Amino acid sequence: MTKNKIIKDFILSIIASLLPIVVLQFVIFPSISLKIAPNKYGEFLTMIGLVTLISGSMGTVLNNIRLINIKKYKELKGDFSSILLIFLTLNGLLVAVAIFYYREISSGFDILLLVFSSFLIIITGYSIVAFRIELNYKNILYSSVYLSCGYIVGYFVFLITNYWGWIYFIGNLFYLGIIIRKSTILKEPFKKTRYYKATLKDSMLLLFSTLLLSGTLYIDRLLIYPLLGGLAVSVYYTATLLPKTLALILQPLSSVLLSYLAHLKDFKLIKYIKYLVVLCVSIILSYYIIVWISEPILTILYPQFVKESILYVKMAAIIGILSIVTNLLNPIVLKFYHLKWQLILNSIFITVYSITSISLGMRHGVIGFFYGGLIANSIKLILLVLIVLLSGKNIDQGGKNNGKNNKEIIR
Repeated sequence: MTKNKIIKDFILSIIASLLPIVVLQFVIFPSISLKIAPNKYGEFLTMIGLVTLISGSMGTVLNNIRLINIKKYKELKGDFSSILLIFLTLNGLLVAVAIFYYREISSGFDILLLVFSSFLIIITGYSIVAFRIELNYKNILYSSVYLSCGYIVGYFVFLITNYWGWIYFIGNLFYLGIIIRKSTILKEPFKKTRYYKATLKDSMLLLFSTLLLSGTLYIDRLLIYPLLGGLAVSVYYTATLLPKTLALILQPLSSVLLSYLAHLKDFKLIKYIKYLVVLCVSIILSYYIIVWISEPILTILYPQFVKESILYVKMAAIIGILSIVTNLLNPIVLKFYHLKWQLILNSIFITVYSITSISLGMRHGVIGFFYGGLIANSIKLILLVLIVLLSGKNIDQGGKNNGKNNKEIIR
């Protein structure tokens, strides 16, 4: 694993992440906002957030669990097809409950397409791990191109039929097609190995934790919509567009880091500190760039919302940068520490955010949700750094799942 290959994989990962985000966030979504009422656009964003939160989390969990246990399942095949089926069933139940709660949103056919899309999102989110295991980021980029093309095809179908659900359904159908063509991971047998119970337990624990973590990206619109309405969601989304887009673009970097950590036997604290310093310098630069480019870009993309949303851009940038840093530090804790820390950290975040944003939001409106996000993200970042800094000089690989080492590593 040379430094040049790691840097190359980081670049490929960023490009692969950037393509579908640009297509959706900067082309398709703004076009949709011009074709439907502002309040309805907020409803559309809420529904998309719901499915991405539930289904995206499940796909990510199976992906990470498979990667964390890469050595166990290097030669042994099984378990994951069965767990995938369990997750698909659970997804159906959760999405059904979510849709019932927001049952007034969108047409019945859009909802049906989105439900089918949710199953595809889980399957593709998991199966793309086949390329991560091989450290084959060229195939990940190739798959991303197909996903982006699928979104574009779906958008044109939307223009003809007026059903926006086609965008996600066709996009993920293209995505699944290319993954099946280039990997055999979905052909693995439905059999249980000796690791099944432990893997299922870890999957469920990480799922609950990841739902909380993903909730940090989407809970704002899920809370704002019932409290302040669809228009407030549209304004909030516009203000946070660039910081959240940057977070989504950089999110795969944590996956690349986890992919390489999966092959390490230990991780020295000095490397963590250097990594932390680089992140700190980067976030300062990123903040000023986001603030500088926000108004001209939002004026082009969302002229109907820019006047009000620009008032919140600086606060949104700070929160977005804090979120990015926590996401890039988290793979170290995920790999070398017990999974309970994921649950603890995300539970604290979601609790603090919910209490502060709802109370402040009801008093001060949209800005209250930004204050809640600032408080919650700051607390989580401090805790994340303290967990590693207080653990000792070296982080032993056995610390994550080896009970004997847990007492030494998790303090």
